[in-house]
Amino acid sequence: MQGSTTRNEPELLVLAPSQELVMQIVKECQRFAAVGIRAIGLIGLTSVERQLENLRKSHAHIIVGTPGRLAEVMLERQGRRLSAASIRTVVLDEVDRLLEGVHREETERLLLHLRSPMASGIERQFVFVSATSDQLRVLQAAQKCTRSQPFLLCIGSASFSGSITLPDTIRHLYIKVPEHLRMDTIRKLTYAITRLLISPVDPLQQSWNDPEHLRTENLELTNEAVVQTMVFVPDQRTADIYAERLDARGVIAAALSGRMEGSGPRRSKFQRD
Repeated sequence: MQGSTTRNEPELLVLAPSQELVMQIVKECQRFAAVGIRAIGLIGLTSVERQLENLRKSHAHIIVGTPGRLAEVMLERQGRRLSAASIRTVVLDEVDRLLEGVHREETERLLLHLRSPMASGIERQFVFVSATSDQLRVLQAAQKCTRSQPFLLCIGSASFSGSITLPDTIRHLYIKVPEHLRMDTIRKLTYAITRLLISPVDPLQQSWNDPEHLRTENLELTNEAVVQTMVFVPDQRTADIYAERLDARGVIAAALSGRMEGSGPRRSKFQRD
């Protein structure tokens, strides 16, 4: 935030590829409410008129939205629109998803609209963020969508200037698994990690194909010992299938997606389990 919070106009615009990510970012921004910074989310499946009215009343400094809804309120509406005149910084979270598939057209239209300098002549700042795409791809996206030469900040890579190295205590592992074995692999990993809590060993020194390492029938599990695991899948249908099949394999599981209502049996079950 470069301006004063007394200006009562948006200065930061954040694009995110899903409704749940939008609301998660808004929630994080609300932690700064004590210093006068206000944030609001703009997502689909809700009244655009009501959202614009809430935006007007809130005097938000940070606007977070999905590309479709932001394109609607900034580019397509007749009459009252969201003006970009005061926006100094534009953040694209999960930029690889924003510039691919269903989000690509709206994202590129928004970037074209926002590339022009502010009325004061000040160039807007663009921030491209990705945890899954390679550095070169993010850099190419930034070069394509912005007017100035981008600066690349990479966490955990020594091959780029300005990079930040992760602590030695954090390790990343991945296992290539055929699709028909994924359910059993998730179940085995959940219990294998629980086993580490009971009898700690270095997972890098163990073979994940070692049956003895993944044996779980003799574990004495307690509520404190069982590890909670998050499994990310591409859509709601897949989440429902995974939760149902994991439940059938003895793993307590619940599906969580952006289309779940704020209350009701499914969300209550998720919170309870």
